[in-house]
Amino acid sequence: MEELNKEELYSSSFRQMNKKDKLIWLMDEYGQTVMRLAFIYVRDKQIAEDITQDVFIKCFEKMDDF
Repeated sequence: MEELNKEELYSSSFRQMNKKDKLIWLMDEYGQTVMRLAFIYVRDKQIAEDITQDVFIKCFEKMDDF
């Protein structure tokens, strides 16, 4: 999978990726940030991991909408 920067997120190369590759890119790019934010709110690592997983599952489900 090729590396994309944030400016290329909406480029044709990103849009042409399959859903799995898009999800991998999003998780690589934003996974730690989502995890940290969730942990700030819940102060429990396991719950923060569950929230992070739920966020990316929702992203995957809605991938075709954006």
